[in-house]
Amino acid sequence: MKRIVLAVSIAVAPLSALAAQAPQVTIEGAKTEDARFEVAQRCTSTGGVIEENTPHQLICSKPLGDSARAELVRLLAASPSSTDPHMKLRYSFAESGGRVLISADAYLESQAAGGRVDRTPLTNDKLMAQGQQVLDGIKAKLERRAAAPAKERAGLRRPN
Repeated sequence: MKRIVLAVSIAVAPLSALAAQAPQVTIEGAKTEDARFEVAQRCTSTGGVIEENTPHQLICSKPLGDSARAELVRLLAASPSSTDPHMKLRYSFAESGGRVLISADAYLESQAAGGRVDRTPLTNDKLMAQGQQVLDGIKAKLERRAAAPAKERAGLRRPN
């Protein structure tokens, strides 16, 4: 009986030790500029502010505000004199052979009175799944656009 329990424990342990994988997608037939535009649009339409936008990275910042979550973060992760915590979503872009890879990660950031910046990575499964859904939606939109005939993309249609 002890052997069975030990065998099950060994078999299950690696599964529970797996960390949530960072969201990522590969988009066929897209350009990095188009992917960055879609990510930026998503950021601003959901109340975020674009903090950094370079050819290979975009950071979207959203303050946690006066919510209970923000108070909990202040108590647990930041000092009482820290600035209000912001959730930062960092998107990285790489383009090769007509494909764009987008990967994302999230972290909380606050600044202490002395100027020290505290960053706490966010890696829970629910957040990773939500991030993956967002990237999957962007992928579907860009791949549909790439598959559409050039005239439809330009907004031109043949008269009936």
